[in-house]
Amino acid sequence: AEGCEWEGELGSLEQHLNTSNNTSSVAVGACQYVDVDCPHSCGESFKRHALELHVKDCVSSMLAQEVPKLKAIVQEQSHQIKQDRDQIKQQGDQIKQQGDLIKQQGDQ
Repeated sequence: AEGCEWEGELGSLEQHLNTSNNTSSVAVGACQYVDVDCPHSCGESFKRHALELHVKDCVSSMLAQEVPKLKAIVQEQSHQIKQDRDQIKQQGDQIKQQGDLIKQQGDQ
């Protein structure tokens, strides 16, 4: 790859030029000048030596897109929890009233 100064046995060239963007499957000594695609499928390609910086930026970008969606979900769930809490309180009040009526009937 352009910019690479690797020297080694021809049989090791394929391993050196591994174009995987999965950092756990890339061998130590893999070419840092080979083009790889973004592991987050954002559509960007870049030299492997720029992978870490790109992933940081890309993940940040992805998070920035997801945060508003997550906030909307949390707000919706918070609203549902409030409704459920109010309903449970009403049911509790009804049960208390029924208990009071039963007690009054028993006192007569």
